[in-house]
Amino acid sequence: MNNFRQASSGAFILVSRIDGIDLPQDTCRVMIIDGAPSGSSLMEKYLLYQLQLSNLFSTKLAGRITQLLGRINRGRSDYGAFVIYGKDINVWIKREANIALLPPLIRKQIILGQSLQKDIGKSKSSDVAGLVDQVLARDEGWLNFYRDTIDGLEVSSEALDRVRKREATLATSAIAECSFMTRLWQEDIEEARKALLDVLDSTAIADARLAGWYSLWLGMTYDVQGDTETAIAHYKRARSRLSHWLNIPFRSDGDLQATRGDPKTKLQEQLLTINHHGAQSLGNLITKLRGQAKILRDQGASSNQHEEALRMFGELMGFSASRPDNEVGAGPDVMWLDEHTKYMIPFEMKTKKDAPANYKKEDVGQVHNHQQWLKDEYPEHKCEGVLIVGPPGTCSKDASPSDDIFLVETAVIVHRMEEFVAKIEDTRGRTVIERWTALNAFGGLPEWQLDGWFKVLAQAPLKALRT
Repeated sequence: MNNFRQASSGAFILVSRIDGIDLPQDTCRVMIIDGAPSGSSLMEKYLLYQLQLSNLFSTKLAGRITQLLGRINRGRSDYGAFVIYGKDINVWIKREANIALLPPLIRKQIILGQSLQKDIGKSKSSDVAGLVDQVLARDEGWLNFYRDTIDGLEVSSEALDRVRKREATLATSAIAECSFMTRLWQEDIEEARKALLDVLDSTAIADARLAGWYSLWLGMTYDVQGDTETAIAHYKRARSRLSHWLNIPFRSDGDLQATRGDPKTKLQEQLLTINHHGAQSLGNLITKLRGQAKILRDQGASSNQHEEALRMFGELMGFSASRPDNEVGAGPDVMWLDEHTKYMIPFEMKTKKDAPANYKKEDVGQVHNHQQWLKDEYPEHKCEGVLIVGPPGTCSKDASPSDDIFLVETAVIVHRMEEFVAKIEDTRGRTVIERWTALNAFGGLPEWQLDGWFKVLAQAPLKALRT
């Protein structure tokens, strides 16, 4: 290491090392980063690859990247060039939400680097070396460009606000976790449960998968006290937010009794199971469904709240509903999936755009990337297209949307949701038998299955809105 510091040229390899070694000024001017500085411990790998707690991982990775860049850049008077190599780290820094986790100056420098990368395109290595030479030689043209450009670069205020709120929420959730475990250790189950119940809904908006684990823990506390019905209600939510392969009980004797007989659709199963618990349970479902529609309609709600409202509506209908981009850092914002029919609807949420909106090349490119992700991750499932949910508007001329990308106005999908709620509410005043018959028939109607939802909502191809 000392020989490298003192030499005028040469290379030194640091393996899995992000801190503790400083190479300021002329001791090192170029760093090649080969892959994301992820943790190598079994616990970290388990949290990321098995539990898929990507939000927790992203926060840690942001801190590690900051430390890593600080190995050769030791202050504003220092300078150097970083070559970022490897699919994992390049995918990570292309997400605006991840860049927003970094310190302000590093955010600006990464955005500058990305813009230079776009300008260079698929260039020769000599072109990259030439740019690095300009940086290291303190070329006057480069310095002027850097000074004139760097201050004007920043991620969107929405991304910064979203990350700030998410991190604050997750910090509160972490405190609740500690309280839960402490109370559980003290055998105070009711207070332990209360600690998680107080943060469950807010956690779901920030990190749906983490909320899924909270639901699992809550189910366990009810199970311990013999309240099987409530335990199963939480287990169902845990399975919806985590995985249908989660090996926990999710059907009570009443659930099985309510859906016995002919094969049922997922919607029928959900409606008949809830109806089995009485008119009050059906009323609770209606209130929850209507609440999600109200949140989606509310322009004052955050994009996170809009995503969770749409996801939750799908879950309440009995479908597998998730937020892949929030949960695993890839894929669409929201996805509804019917495990019976292997049919799915992916949603891209653009509800925070101003009306009339302009759907740009970047928006369309994002959808195309997510379509490929869906093909890779769900090869056995049918997907007829992607629905972009947002205000009315046009599509940029330089964008190239495929035929299976559709715009559904926020007001249109909210109206469809409210129509669904009204159909269920019509059954509330009937007798038990009449209600069962009506819900059974309604739950089997083709227009209310996932493919029916898609056919109704996919009326405006984005391609037709190009100007």
